[in-house]
Amino acid sequence: MINEYVFVTVSLIDELEKINESIKKFSNLYKVFKYVVIVPEIEISKFESKFNKYNKVEIINENEVINKSDFLKICDSNLKNKKGYLSFRKNWYYQQMIMLSYCLDNNYYSNHNLIIWDADTIPLKKISFFNKNNEPYLYGSRYEYHCPYFEFNKILLGKKNRILNNSCIVQFVAINLEDRKDMRKFFIDFNKSHKIKNNKLFVSNAIIKALSLMDESLSISGEDFAYPEFIGAFILNKYKRLNSDQKVIKFFRNYVDGYLNFFQKCILYIFDYKHITYERYMVKNKTQDYKTLILCILKDFIYDKKNIKNFLKKVYSLKFF
Repeated sequence: MINEYVFVTVSLIDELEKINESIKKFSNLYKVFKYVVIVPEIEISKFESKFNKYNKVEIINENEVINKSDFLKICDSNLKNKKGYLSFRKNWYYQQMIMLSYCLDNNYYSNHNLIIWDADTIPLKKISFFNKNNEPYLYGSRYEYHCPYFEFNKILLGKKNRILNNSCIVQFVAINLEDRKDMRKFFIDFNKSHKIKNNKLFVSNAIIKALSLMDESLSISGEDFAYPEFIGAFILNKYKRLNSDQKVIKFFRNYVDGYLNFFQKCILYIFDYKHITYERYMVKNKTQDYKTLILCILKDFIYDKKNIKNFLKKVYSLKFF
């Protein structure tokens, strides 16, 4: 069963067509056990109408994973006196909590490996998610390194936890059942040590409590926690993985300024880009600029020292007359 994947994503109606395209791609690339889409209650009927032709798609009401009103109460009771709370991104944190809570809720456990996939991201080519020992590969990005995430992990995991060389925010996370059980135990133990109730909201309780423990001089108006960075750090430290295990993966996100045509996708495919992310602010009728596309490819090529070494070897091997 480990070769059959459960893909899970949290989505709003804006991402409906992107998810539809991703499901089609995944069905061609992998053995899919099911594709779980977690959505707001008011949007369930629209998602069900779109995906009723797929027997492997499961639509879940986000309130079944975490009741939003209960989550907001936790925020108010723990953070109302924190600097920047009036601008605290409750909806953004709520989505983070939904995803992590689904993964760690034993009601959703199965023997299938789980792939958390961002709703606005569309796969280009197959990604190896697990090694021969069924351990998830640790992928990294050079673009997403956000220091507050790593500082926040020190509160959760302890100051001695090791930090990966690159960000784990690559628009997906792969975890197996052992990872899920171990992380669940970690949060339950964290709550016990801080005398917090372990109920259905045990993940939210722990994260919000950790936010309340931040330095009083620091504002919580920004983004301090990201579940991919936590999961990556947890796997690195819990299983004593090496920093060298992390592999940089190429994807097209930061340079996206329009929707890509078939030829542009082919270019990225040839250069081994794994997926494309279309942010919510994208204008639907705007097309990707070729100059920006080539700039991204060149920048990634220069960053990759292996590419430079291989390129120089080829140049040196040439025979000039």
